[in-house]
Amino acid sequence: MFLQMTEETYMMVFFGVIILTIIFTIILILLVLRDKRRYKEEKSIVLEGLLTKTALVSSINTYLAKITPAVSFSLLYIDIDNYADIINAFGNKDAARALEKIAYHMSRNLPKRVQMANYKSTQFLVFMKNEYDRFQCLELAKKLIEVIKKPIKIYHDTRVQFTGCIGVAYYPAHGKNP
Repeated sequence: MFLQMTEETYMMVFFGVIILTIIFTIILILLVLRDKRRYKEEKSIVLEGLLTKTALVSSINTYLAKITPAVSFSLLYIDIDNYADIINAFGNKDAARALEKIAYHMSRNLPKRVQMANYKSTQFLVFMKNEYDRFQCLELAKKLIEVIKKPIKIYHDTRVQFTGCIGVAYYPAHGKNP
């Protein structure tokens, strides 16, 4: 009859459920891997007062969508050097604490409406909108280098000194397309 279950019908339902389970499992695995990758990116170092990489990129993209090609802005790419040496000498926990202090001091020296994000573990990105000219951008870069060079207290009588370098990019001079 019409609603009667035969052996073939049982087999089709059984294999259908297995196929749907496999598809569902694959989708779940892909979603978990995507979230894990996103979490790993955001987790690199979450520093208080700083934007995440995703938030800053979103802010830049939103700004690009609003401006005309004649409007300029600046990006500062900051790379903290010899972090691995500090890890080898003092361990991950103390090195991370020292890096947090540097990031805090850098963020305290930023002018108003300038955004900074932790781009990767020891790399930072600063976004300066068109209200700041090239001279102000270079002055900020010099000031941040001085902040990075200041010794950071790890223990009572132990201080470490980082070095760093800063790359500067001006839009539209260093980029034709948004």
